[in-house]
Amino acid sequence: MPASISPRRFWGAIFFIASLFLVIGYQVCQLMIIRRPALLAIAGKQHNLNIEIPPLRGAILDRNGKELATNLRIPSIYAVPRLAGENEKAAAAEKLGHLLHLKPAFVRDRLSREKSFVWLKRKVSYEEADAIKKLELPYLGILKEYRRFFPQGDLMAQILGFSDVDNTGIEGIERFLNRDLRGRKGLRQTKRDALGREIKAFEAKQIPAIHGHQVQLTIDQYIQYLTERALDRAFTTWKAKGAMAIIMEAKTGKILAIANRPTYDPNHFEKSTTESRRNRVVTDMYEPGSVFKIVTASALLNENKITPETMIDCEKGAYRYGSHTLHDVHSYGSLSFAPQAGSPERLYSSLWIRKAVRG
Repeated sequence: MPASISPRRFWGAIFFIASLFLVIGYQVCQLMIIRRPALLAIAGKQHNLNIEIPPLRGAILDRNGKELATNLRIPSIYAVPRLAGENEKAAAAEKLGHLLHLKPAFVRDRLSREKSFVWLKRKVSYEEADAIKKLELPYLGILKEYRRFFPQGDLMAQILGFSDVDNTGIEGIERFLNRDLRGRKGLRQTKRDALGREIKAFEAKQIPAIHGHQVQLTIDQYIQYLTERALDRAFTTWKAKGAMAIIMEAKTGKILAIANRPTYDPNHFEKSTTESRRNRVVTDMYEPGSVFKIVTASALLNENKITPETMIDCEKGAYRYGSHTLHDVHSYGSLSFAPQAGSPERLYSSLWIRKAVRG
């Protein structure tokens, strides 16, 4: 004889099952309608991977097209902390710190982050990259980046300046023309798996990088080299605190060479001092004084205002200009433009040049 079912139990079971379906339906509505935009955004962050494509920084050339600043592809070391086991991170930090010349605490902090990509050390030597490659650790990787390179070493270092680790100009031409040299970054949109690794087959979009413009200077590398060697000799001989030299093309005003001492190597600018990086030609004030008289004297000859035989009245070393009287160091009377035997101080007087200009 079949057992009778209690109406209360029957309707209770129906109510329970109906409530369960309502809860499930509500959750489905939450996921598919109400929270759909927020969940899609979270999924996009987890699945989509945007990789920047660095542009090639423009070269700096001398007037003959010889490279003064260019780029080298240098390895950089990165890690995927999610792939590293918790037990091996401490030992790996010690080993990596030794190989990359980093503090183990710094490496341990990087490996402890809940990220799919962290830099350990950028733009390392090839010896360091080879040492990392030999470890064959699945959570370490090597990427190639561009690093600024100055093939002539310290030649015209203060003029060229240097760039930081992100290839942004910091000083000199590198900073002044940074907008032209740096170019524009590209972008590659792709997918990544649950461990953060790129799935290249799912690449969706690629925007190529726009490389920087080349910059050609009026500097002549050969003349620059000779100028710096000559300045080195003077700087060393006279034990000077600083020295500078400029070579200019007289007809056009183009600068052919600018040299400063002391100097530094822009390939290792982090080892330099502020004093060695200073471009004295631009930053330091200089009063030419008597050495500039040759320019005035040359102009007078060029304009046929005087001849070498012209006699100039130096007015006994006193010259009235407006309400002021200008005094020379020497009380000369009449002097010829050309120096005479036994009289070496013909071009040393400032008053007779002023007199000749006005006369």
